[in-house]
Amino acid sequence: MPQEVLIINLKYTAFPAGTFKPNTPFARLWRMALSNLQKNLHLLWRAGFGPSLDLLPTLAARTPAQTWQQLMADSRVVPAKIQAYQPLLYRAQMQDLPDTAKEATRKELIREGKLELQRLSGVWLETLMQSKAQLRERMAFFWHSHFATRVTRVDFNRDLLHIFREKGMGKFGDLLLEVSKSSAMLNFLNNQQNRKQNPNENFAREVMELFTLGRGNYTEKDVKEGARAFTGWSYTIIPESSNAPNAGETYFVFRQQAHDDGVKTFLGQTGNFNGEDIIRILLQQRQTARFISGKIYRYFVNETPDNKRIESLSQMFYDSGYDIGALLQEIFTAPWFFEEKNVGNRIKSPVDLLAGIGRMLPLKVGNPSGLFILQNVLGQTLLQPPNVAGWPMGNAWIDSSSLLLRMQLPYILAGKEALTVAPKPNDDIQMGKMSPAQNLDIKPAFAPRLLQSQVEWAAVEKSLGGLSLSQDASYLLLFPEKAPLSAVGQAVKNLDATSRATQTVLRLMSLPEYQLS
Repeated sequence: MPQEVLIINLKYTAFPAGTFKPNTPFARLWRMALSNLQKNLHLLWRAGFGPSLDLLPTLAARTPAQTWQQLMADSRVVPAKIQAYQPLLYRAQMQDLPDTAKEATRKELIREGKLELQRLSGVWLETLMQSKAQLRERMAFFWHSHFATRVTRVDFNRDLLHIFREKGMGKFGDLLLEVSKSSAMLNFLNNQQNRKQNPNENFAREVMELFTLGRGNYTEKDVKEGARAFTGWSYTIIPESSNAPNAGETYFVFRQQAHDDGVKTFLGQTGNFNGEDIIRILLQQRQTARFISGKIYRYFVNETPDNKRIESLSQMFYDSGYDIGALLQEIFTAPWFFEEKNVGNRIKSPVDLLAGIGRMLPLKVGNPSGLFILQNVLGQTLLQPPNVAGWPMGNAWIDSSSLLLRMQLPYILAGKEALTVAPKPNDDIQMGKMSPAQNLDIKPAFAPRLLQSQVEWAAVEKSLGGLSLSQDASYLLLFPEKAPLSAVGQAVKNLDATSRATQTVLRLMSLPEYQLS
């Protein structure tokens, strides 16, 4: 099938406005009530990163309410912080080096830090694949794009990631405050430069525009007054030469001498406000509940907003004291969440696609940094969102150059095909000065050993090998009746039983229909 036809088919599978014909036989098929299996798959892809192989046999008999309760139970415990380390060299040690070695040492530390950041990105992606706490990890991923930062220090990224994983299912106010005080956010939006003599408005603007109220719901005076309230919010680094166990670690600090303690008027309220007062006032605004509820609805339910439902959700969210878990419960247990217009209507992001394949194939990755390279090639790299607004959704992930690579991905992850596409230059950090190969310290053509991956094919064969093609497809595709299953069957019919099970799974995950969730 020509590449352009594949793209058209994929974009129109979800029936954009004007393309759905209500009186056709296919439309009557589309109106059929979803089975429990389809509802559970829909829930697992939206509230997590898809079903794991060991869960498949239970999905047809389990109700969506039971699946939701299991998702909640598996995510109750806060996971341990993913460990990553900022390469450090004591300033005194640097001074003791000869001048000829100082620049080389500095470059080596930068290189080590970059590699450690890549490793952290790969380890988190591997966690998305393997963790039972799927709801917690999904929410961490959502907040990672909502509170987008892009900083090079490994420890800043590590600590902010843990805030998302720790606070992402609790109260939004607690999450907002912790993120606002994080070294990553303070550094990224320059608030450590926000002083009473020279206020920096970056954070004050974004905390309203992107994190709470949304554009158009505040004035420029609110930005200026908010910036004054956040003066003095900064972070400090424990001296590397202190010999303390946490030398080099960062923590929030309020610098009183840099704070503007004058009277401020913000969103109609007047007082001697500080940063915590501003966050408190933002949470008093019903528009904050409306903005967050709307964003969560568009992300988890449908990119086309239903304003009446969003208003109802926002009322509940506000009345609950911004309880994120309660909002998710309201959405994922609602009958309308399973309405046909909300199912199979979203193109998987690269991270969704990678994590979902990794959950279906019992995958062990020997080189997590290779997962970073795959993310980079596909255009979505954990810990490196494109800008403060986070990642796009929907059709933005599909173009003529990316679709065929996405369809090859199951074979690449399984180590059965080489990745031969060079990653994109990291222009935001390198400003276009380095080639892709230099930027990632690798050659532009990659062998299967990139991931050093191993798949437990015996487990795949045990779960799916004895099933018919249509049964296998029902676990991997939300609407298998829409997929070209006959072509898959033709391709595997002459293979032995073991190879047939393996190839059937890989070919089904390589179909355009698998790109939708």
